[in-house]
Amino acid sequence: MIPNDSSSQIETSTKHETAPLEQIDNDVTPPIGVTPPQVLAQDAAEGRRGAAWRLLYWIMENDPRAVVAVSSLDDDRLAQHLLEFIATGTWAGKPFVVPPPLRSSHARNRLRTLFMPGAGIDPARTERILLKAIHDKRPLVRETAAYTLGIFGSPVATSELKEALRDPVQSVRLQAAKALGRVGDPTAVPALIGALRGADEQMGSQIFNSLVRLGQLAVPALVEASSSNSAWIRWHCMR
Repeated sequence: MIPNDSSSQIETSTKHETAPLEQIDNDVTPPIGVTPPQVLAQDAAEGRRGAAWRLLYWIMENDPRAVVAVSSLDDDRLAQHLLEFIATGTWAGKPFVVPPPLRSSHARNRLRTLFMPGAGIDPARTERILLKAIHDKRPLVRETAAYTLGIFGSPVATSELKEALRDPVQSVRLQAAKALGRVGDPTAVPALIGALRGADEQMGSQIFNSLVRLGQLAVPALVEASSSNSAWIRWHCMR
């Protein structure tokens, strides 16, 4: 009879608990394990995908320990990886196969709320991560950063968002225009009006919606731009 080797069982269990999901059945949620969320958060920040999906799973289950683990971890990498996952579905630059509960748009929206003030990640860290991400080489990350900056609503982001109006990728420009309407900074108005020049119908409509959202803040600049040489700009200003 082979003796029961408890240390071997622990080692096997730990390896299974921290293994990336792609090593298991992709359509079945494997055992979550008993690793505390604080440990999962630190491991996820270090790029360990097995810990990452388990932490995200606990967040989706509204486990307060998981949110506390995210908010209390003093490590920018966790927020960076989380934003990357929301944008591209990867984690720390690696393929990241997650269980079914984490694959929906609802899950991504829920995880995005962690970047909102008081909802998880420290606001100063959120702002720092998003302002860096809006210059990321990956368009999807820039687009997600612009969108999230708009919801976050920090006026500090205005200059970065105005610059993003000139991004080579249309979807990034659209999210930047939308975000500038949400931030509520009147200094964004001239940049939005300027972006009308050469804008297609979709971009023009988004800029118009943002100007409407800014309301009275946009009126002086709109009045001035209504005498522009561009018929396209005059038309939008008169709307």
